Amino acid sequence: MSIVRQLLAAASDNQSFSRVMNFESQSPNSDARTLCLPHLLYKPRIKFNFVPTVSAASDDGHEQISADTSNNAQEAVTTVDQLQLARPNVVITEDEVNMFIERETGQDRLRAMFSKDHNGEISNDLATVKQVAQTCGIFFFIVTSIAGGREARARFLEKNKATVYATKFRAFRAYNDAIFFGSMRFGIKWGLKSLLFAGLFMLTAQTVSVYRNRTSVTDYMLGGGLTCALLRMNMGLRGLFAGGVIGCGMGLISGVGMYSLLHFSNETQQQRHFLYVHEALREKREAEMMSQRCIATD
Repeated sequence: MSIVRQLLAAASDNQSFSRVMNFESQSPNSDARTLCLPHLLYKPRIKFNFVPTVSAASDDGHEQISADTSNNAQEAVTTVDQLQLARPNVVITEDEVNMFIERETGQDRLRAMFSKDHNGEISNDLATVKQVAQTCGIFFFIVTSIAGGREARARFLEKNKATVYATKFRAFRAYNDAIFFGSMRFGIKWGLKSLLFAGLFMLTAQTVSVYRNRTSVTDYMLGGGLTCALLRMNMGLRGLFAGGVIGCGMGLISGVGMYSLLHFSNETQQQRHFLYVHEALREKREAEMMSQRCIATD
């Protein structure tokens, strides 16, 4: 209680309170041991500053003033803010974008599609193909695994009507194992098939669209025909031809839906490529203006 009273009494005195908060290094015989914590916690040559301060000398060299480090932080130069303020206002017209698109070729667009950007990420076209393939694979895995589990259950009950198990636990264990492995086997099989089919279908259609810089139903017809023909290649020329015809029909149906969806959502190949070229030209113009400004300031 005496230590608490001494601390409260010291708080009323500014000079004593500063010694209490800073725990300045003093000799063991000074009043700091009575004003601060008990002497068992006292260590010489150690100074604890709850509020970091910076001491600076006045003009006459006799008085000392304390300044908070927050003032120095306010005076510090924030490079990020200056870069944002110094960012040039670049305007890219529609004619400039159209001129750039007219000069490029389909090979240039395909090269940009299958190459990574400066951040090491794949293009938006390949990202779309990857997302569609993964979604189809997961969806068909879930659906077919449920159907495979039901089929495995019926097959197990039909096969083991007269089977006698030693215990009830072994019977339930065999029953659950048959359903689980049957569903996983069926789901993985058709999940991989659907992932491969959707990936080849979307990759072919997207490649044709990027090369022509145009979204149309024929792109999906070509994608479906080529994918089904490749998957039926092991059945000979007859299977190859039949798979191509069936794939073209499936591509026609899916192409109408995909084209309508992309058209009404303003996500066709022409519109996406226009925005991509506009952003690329703007970043290039900003980089050139910033480099010229840095050279002028140097």
